[in-house]
Parts: sequence; C-alpha cells; structure tokens
Amino acid sequence: MKTIVDGVIRDMSEEEIKAWQALQALASNPVPPAVSSRQGQLALLDAGYLDDVEMMLASITDDTERKRAQIEFGATMWERSNPFLQQMWAGLGGDSDGLDDLFRAAINL
Repeated sequence: MKTIVDGVIRDMSEEEIKAWQALQALASNPVPPAVSSRQGQLALLDAGYLDDVEMMLASITDDTERKRAQIEFGATMWERSNPFLQQMWAGLGGDSDGLDDLFRAAINL
C-alpha cells in the first residue's frame, strides 16, 4: 500500500498498514450510541455478566441508590454515554473498549 507523507508517495510500513486496517474495521463496525434494554441484557447474558449485574444491583444497601440503579438498568434504552452504565461496567472489571464491544454485540441481538 502507498501513502503520501509531506507530498512524497512512499510504501506504508507494516505497522501503518495494520493501523489503517484497524481503523477501517472500526469504521465498518461503529459503536452504537444506544441499544434497547433487551439487547443490552442479552449481550450481558451472552458475555456471562448478567447474574453479576443482578447481584451488584441487589447488593446496594442504600434504598434510594438501589432503586435509582434498578430504574437505570430497567430503562427502555441504554445509552453508551450513560454514567451509570459506565460505572456498572467498571464495577464488573470492564474497560471502555469492552463496553464498546458489548454495545456492538448488543445491537445485533
């Protein structure tokens, strides 16, 4: 593959080719901004996390916070930018890339 750098055409390095291919893969499979609760729960089930999430919700000792978490979890739509979902995922030991992958999987369910 060729690239242009500072007006000069040159062959791309192996690293540049891999980086370009990774960007192309991400572009063809973007992270959806939202999925339905059903899709999200099915994705959690498929990934083996649904029981952990349910135990996490049940273990919240403050009544108001537990109810707030249950409302968020039961929302019709799950937005990728939602702080609750990000916090819940982090509580499971997940990172931002993993949550992106979960949303990508969920959108197809």
